Amino acid sequence: GRRFFTTEKGYMGLGPPTLQPGDVICVIFGGITPFALRKQESDFSSSSQNIRYRLVGECYLHGIMHGEAINELEEGT
Repeated sequence: GRRFFTTEKGYMGLGPPTLQPGDVICVIFGGITPFALRKQESDFSSSSQNIRYRLVGECYLHGIMHGEAINELEEGT
């Protein structure tokens, strides 16, 4: 099964059943689909250099599946 979700920008999508509020939906360069990532607590210092994410799974995100994220990046939106 898949889990329905919406993003802060208003996009709608389907993700893994383990998706949780606060997970990050991202487009990884070279990837075919967007992915859900979860920020991990770290035993290391709280420096931003030590932030780690765990892969939750791939997603379908309506409006981002055909290169729209790259267009937004280039436009600065």
